[in-house]
Amino acid sequence: MRNISSVWCRGMVHNILRSKPFRIGLLCGAISLLPDIDHIIAYYWLKGLDGRFLHIPILIWAGTLIVIMCAYLGRLYIKYLLKGG
Repeated sequence: MRNISSVWCRGMVHNILRSKPFRIGLLCGAISLLPDIDHIIAYYWLKGLDGRFLHIPILIWAGTLIVIMCAYLGRLYIKYLLKGG
């Protein structure tokens, strides 16, 4: 016979691991580490480069993405307001 608490705990852990907020948090955590990968690349393979050679291109890419998302969401918000709610 199974112990009720172990079945409940296993079900809870299964639901947490399959939940959307958990997956989004895991993905965002992995993405937040990507800009620092250039430190490792510069240290081991590209000895002549600064350890932060990818920071500026990533900053430009992220800034462009933020502007695009703000324009898209702003357009949706304006459509919602003009429609009357």
